[in-house]
Amino acid sequence: MNATLIRPLAVAAALAARWNVPIFRTSARSEQAHLNAVGVLLDRYGIADPAAGRAAGSFANAALQQLYDRLVKQGSASLAAAAAAGVEIEKTDIADLGARLADASNADVRLVLARLARASQNHLRAFERYA
Repeated sequence: MNATLIRPLAVAAALAARWNVPIFRTSARSEQAHLNAVGVLLDRYGIADPAAGRAAGSFANAALQQLYDRLVKQGSASLAAAAAAGVEIEKTDIADLGARLADASNADVRLVLARLARASQNHLRAFERYA
């Protein structure tokens, strides 16, 4: 569950450092709040955090690492490319959250995932305005 959220946080943080544009700073702060909400669930259900002890932008999963590296490289080229990277990461996040929501049975998990999906849809609209 946590790896789904790490992607947008890590990409938003990297692009916020590159571009001094509110959408990236706001997105990074928002994604950190989302990650904190998931952290509560991980603690509650005794699930190990796959990101624990890892540096920002470092992933044990090779596919996540490649996605992160590609999107940060893409987003570093121009503001329009950064917005396009934001669009891609939010669309990916929405799909992942939807799949996890379909599999979730606990009410608190379903609530958090639904809220995260709505927030990702809001982020997507914001990035689309820049793209």
